[in-house]
Amino acid sequence: MAKKIEAVEVQKKSESSNQKATPQKDKGLMTFVKNNFLLIAAIIYLLIPIDFLPDVVPILGYGDDVVLLAAGLLRSYVKYKQGKE
Repeated sequence: MAKKIEAVEVQKKSESSNQKATPQKDKGLMTFVKNNFLLIAAIIYLLIPIDFLPDVVPILGYGDDVVLLAAGLLRSYVKYKQGKE
């Protein structure tokens, strides 16, 4: 009888540890999205066919895409370097 009780207690402990692991994964994803929001927004902006300046306008059409992508990459790089220190 004591072995059954111990087995049930061990099972409950393992179930509770599994429940604690799941929110940690979600927290890591949310941190990633929060830290790289501008980069993610820039990539989505590049993929969507509707632009602030249409791409058919010479030079300026792709210029807004390049500037937004460069800003996203630069911000992500700076945050990465700050995290390393």
